[in-house]
Amino acid sequence: MQEEGFLWVGGEGHRVTFCFESDLDLLQEETFEEKDLAFNGADRPAEVILQEGSGLLANLFPDSTRRYDLSTLLQMFKGSGAELVKRLWDEVWQGRITNDTFITLRRALMNRFRFPETETTRKLHQRVSRLRRLSLTERKRGPLLPGNWHLVPRPELPNDLLETEERRKDRARLLLDRYGILFRELLQREWPALRWSNIFRALRIMELSGEVMAGIFFHGIPGPQFISHRAFRRLQQKLPEDVAYWINATDPASLCGIQLDATRGMLPPRIATTHLVFRGKRLIVVSKRNGRDLTLHVPPEDPDLPEYVVSLWHLLMRKFQPVRRISIETINGERAPQSAYVPVLRTSFDVTVDYRNVTLYRKMR
Repeated sequence: MQEEGFLWVGGEGHRVTFCFESDLDLLQEETFEEKDLAFNGADRPAEVILQEGSGLLANLFPDSTRRYDLSTLLQMFKGSGAELVKRLWDEVWQGRITNDTFITLRRALMNRFRFPETETTRKLHQRVSRLRRLSLTERKRGPLLPGNWHLVPRPELPNDLLETEERRKDRARLLLDRYGILFRELLQREWPALRWSNIFRALRIMELSGEVMAGIFFHGIPGPQFISHRAFRRLQQKLPEDVAYWINATDPASLCGIQLDATRGMLPPRIATTHLVFRGKRLIVVSKRNGRDLTLHVPPEDPDLPEYVVSLWHLLMRKFQPVRRISIETINGERAPQSAYVPVLRTSFDVTVDYRNVTLYRKMR
């Protein structure tokens, strides 16, 4: 992220988008940009418009091309460290600033974006002062918010109709590369500039030129569907039905929460603690509340059942913040200790059973 022009940008609803700096213009809405050009004069630098919208940014980022670490920003900020951190994250969710490391976002999530004044000041002091040796725990934890903060570049969009149409086509191409097929409901959680109303015209033009295809490729989806030729060729091939895989319910590839009548009641809500395991296109396991409630759509004697609990294995084995144990309360609606699936779980995990829960631990090999 520090070397390849790759960055993350915050947006409404505390959502984060990863993109290359060269694609930032695709996240900007045309109508917003045209308004800027109409009311702010011809070719004023985008940084000037951005800074006028936020006095904090103008004070903290006097050089819009530079990057500043937290200790440097604190020296320029007239206020407490905790207040500075809060203001920085407010600007992040407005899409105005970002940090050149992802660990900063991760640590903020771990702290629920709350940093007490004593903690902020202490961490900054530790970074500047070398008089005191840090403990092993403190060394592993590192600086409070590492990396450098900088303005999100705001490309100047040419006020030209042909350029605008080409940019809309580029948005459609980006989405087609991501999803393969596009329809209205699929884009409801995208950036405003990437939603259906902003790319539909471009898709129709691309259909007329033969770049994309339109039609009914999946039943149960209302309205037009557009598909790339690459994705259409992929659909003509026989998809592997013997491959098991898992996804989080909030994964971009997940259809959980998509407003489609055809999938209503078939998929769980779009919640981060829910995981789904598929075999081909068949839903095999639904794990809710990080494994507390399991629903398995295969019998206990299924020989591949150990392969279907891969999402539970991931929670225990992942490199970042693995859970120490998983306490299963229910399996297929009944109390877990009485479930016929417990013997199968013992083949993959260290298991303890009490009168309320079945608890899974990482199996030592």
